[in-house]
Amino acid sequence: MGNVCAADLDRVSNFDQLVELLRDKLEWPIHGDYDFEDVVFEYEASELGLKKDEVAKIREIHQLRPLVTSQPWGVFFISLEDKALPVTVLRRILKALILNRRGQAQTPDRQAWHLHDLIFAASFGKSGARELAFIHFSDGKATGDLPVMKVLG
Repeated sequence: MGNVCAADLDRVSNFDQLVELLRDKLEWPIHGDYDFEDVVFEYEASELGLKKDEVAKIREIHQLRPLVTSQPWGVFFISLEDKALPVTVLRRILKALILNRRGQAQTPDRQAWHLHDLIFAASFGKSGARELAFIHFSDGKATGDLPVMKVLG
């Protein structure tokens, strides 16, 4: 498996560049001549239970399709309008995608994951100065807190 350095991450500001990084540097099994629709599921922000003002902060949400059968984790690319990461919006998206206390999806017709099995790649910032951050949430229940958001980038 290839190595990824900070400069590699700095060059990623959109979904196509993220796919190239995953394929070329990390050797994920994504064909070089992929069609966008072949490698993602598209989500509408309104489908995820976001408020109207929160929906306005999101340009697009895509899930990278599973690379293997029964893949337990999900990778989402979220393009945001904001200059900074909107923590509340990211938490609401997380809530819509994780299994509830009974181990069920929030919406029966949509896949859901365990909290620790999701990674978000979020693009944000002003035009011409877009940044990419990788976001992972871990359980905060031991301390009685909300899930802990960890950001790389």
